[in-house]
Amino acid sequence: MGGTGLLPSPADGLRCPSCGATLKDFRESGRLGCAQCYDAFTPHLRDLLRRLHGSSQHVGERYESPGEQADPRHQLLDLKDQLRRAVESARDSGMNLAFLGANAVFRRIRLEPSLLGPDRREVNYRASYREDPLYGKDNGQVTNQWREPPAPKPESSLTGVFYECNPVKADMVITNPSFWMWAGAGVTQNLHLAGLVGSEYDRVNPGFPVPHPIEVVAHSPVICRKAPSFSDIGYYTTPSGAGVIDVGTNSWVAGLVPDGVTSGSAGAVLNRVVTTATTNLLNAFAAGPAGISHPAQENLAKVGELSGYPPGL
Repeated sequence: MGGTGLLPSPADGLRCPSCGATLKDFRESGRLGCAQCYDAFTPHLRDLLRRLHGSSQHVGERYESPGEQADPRHQLLDLKDQLRRAVESARDSGMNLAFLGANAVFRRIRLEPSLLGPDRREVNYRASYREDPLYGKDNGQVTNQWREPPAPKPESSLTGVFYECNPVKADMVITNPSFWMWAGAGVTQNLHLAGLVGSEYDRVNPGFPVPHPIEVVAHSPVICRKAPSFSDIGYYTTPSGAGVIDVGTNSWVAGLVPDGVTSGSAGAVLNRVVTTATTNLLNAFAAGPAGISHPAQENLAKVGELSGYPPGL
């Protein structure tokens, strides 16, 4: 029996009200069914930890210097914020960034201890940051979306684009065929790449922080939850010379695979364009700060992007 080493117990029939897993399931497999199992089986998990570690709290082997009284929650928050600052610092030092999807850098989280040890539970109050029990008590720990209070830092300040809605399925429309990434891909003005936008999409949104200069490379009409809008490929460059691109759709990587998005002649065109563009992008980004050889050509005003959320979203 591969599992926990717990002996059969009269409580084996105890069942998690969320996922239906039983204590017997845990005893035999060593795995819990969902996060709510921790609460459902609390007394029995504590007993297990006492047997394994001599304590009901497994603290691992983290070194603490003499007299150290650091709160691990604050350490984890600091590490999380350091990660974003590190990416921003790298960009500001000339490192290129490519976001080959959509809805990046969206949620803040924190890690908390569970009965199985420190940092085992991921916390995010996605419905509303106001529901987080730390709101108003320790706002630095509050989980939410990066764009929300109490300490908003929208993803667009890093990615250049702003996640807007899902689900969608739409053509990508090339509105800037002279952009260097399209070289050799055979694109023309208003070329449609069938079904490449979806299921989530991003848009360059001047209603939120946007780095400049920024160049809109593709501007594709979408309708999400009955609201008309656009999906964008956005490319901006920085004084350090870094180039940052976000392709504005989850389906970009699937386009690298023949018939990965759509089949037939339309699929062949899509695969050729996405493969050529990605190759150009990676070669340029590997050569050094892309903004030096490929500075963004500001065109946001010409595109006429809507500021803020579209009506209906």
